[in-house]
Amino acid sequence: MEPLTVEYLAAQIADATYLQPIGTLTLCILTMVNGLNIVGQSACLNPARFDAAIGRTIAYQDAFRQLWQLEGYAGANDAQQVVDACLAVGGTA
Repeated sequence: MEPLTVEYLAAQIADATYLQPIGTLTLCILTMVNGLNIVGQSACLNPARFDAAIGRTIAYQDAFRQLWQLEGYAGANDAQQVVDACLAVGGTA
C-alpha cells in the first residue's frame, strides 16, 4: 500500500461537486475514483458575511479530512488480510 499523503488522497478524487441547498449551508461532494461519495459541509453563522468561495473551501476541507480516516481504515484492513492469509497457509506474520 502506498503511504497516505495529501497527493495520494487527492489522486483518489474523481470529481468535486458543490451545492448550496439553503441559506449559508454549503456542501461539497467528493466522488472518489471507486465511485464512493464523501460529503463535507460548512455554514456561515452570519448571512451578511457569507462568502460562497470560503464556504466551498471549508466544505472541501471537511470532506477531504474524512478521507484520512477512510483510507487509514482501508489500509489497516488490507494489512490485516495479508497477515491472515499468511497465517492460513502456515506462514508467520
